[in-house]
Amino acid sequence: MSPLEESPLEEKLGIVFKNKELLQLALTHPSCQLAKDYERLEFIGDACIDFILSDFLYEMYPEADEGSLTKLRAALVSTESLARKGEDLSLHEHIQIGKGIDVTNGRERQTVLADAFESIIGALYLDQGFLCVQKVLRAIFDSEARSVIPSDPKSELQEYLQAKALGTPQYTIDAVRGSEHEPVFSCSVKIQDKTYGIGEGGSKKTAQIAAAKESLRMLQSEDKK
Repeated sequence: MSPLEESPLEEKLGIVFKNKELLQLALTHPSCQLAKDYERLEFIGDACIDFILSDFLYEMYPEADEGSLTKLRAALVSTESLARKGEDLSLHEHIQIGKGIDVTNGRERQTVLADAFESIIGALYLDQGFLCVQKVLRAIFDSEARSVIPSDPKSELQEYLQAKALGTPQYTIDAVRGSEHEPVFSCSVKIQDKTYGIGEGGSKKTAQIAAAKESLRMLQSEDKK
C-alpha cells in the first residue's frame, strides 16, 4: 500500500496517516513480543481522550458541577465504552495479537479493543496533532456525550423530599455581589420553614444548584445520625 492509499481503518476514521509505521505500531499487541508494541501509544492516547472529552463535556454541559462532569467523563472513557468504539472501527480485524491471547473471551476482548482504541488515538496525535484528534474524538463521541444525563441536584433534592413527605423546597436569592459583568448570587433553601443549604454561583441557576446540593448533603447527614 502506498503512503497515499487508505486502509479500511483509515477510511472509517476519515484520516490518512502520514506515517504508516505509527498506524502499524498502534495495532501491535504486546503479546506479539516484538521490539515495539502499542503500550506507549496507549499511554498518550489515554491522556488525549481524557483531556479532549473533559473539554467537550465542559462546553456541552455549562451548568454541570465538577462531580457531575467527572461522572459523565467516567462513563465515556470506561473500558466498555472504549471497547465499543474499537468495535465500531472493527479494530479486532486489524490488531496483531500473539497466540496466547484468547480474543473470543468477552472480558479479554473488551480490554484489547479499549487499549487498541487508545493507541490509535495516541498514534493519530503524534501523526497529525491535537486539532485533528479533537475533531475525530468529538465526532466519535458526540452522540453518546449528548445522550448521557448529568446529575441534577435540584431534581434529586425534590425526589428525596417527596420520598420523605417533606414538601417542596423553597429557593430564595438572598444577595448579589460583585460587578455587573461578574455577579455572584447567593441562594438559600428552606424546607418546612427551616433553612438548609446555602450556595453561590455566577447565575441564579448555578446558585440554586449549589444550594440544593448542600441541602441534600445536610439531609442525608441527618439521616445517618
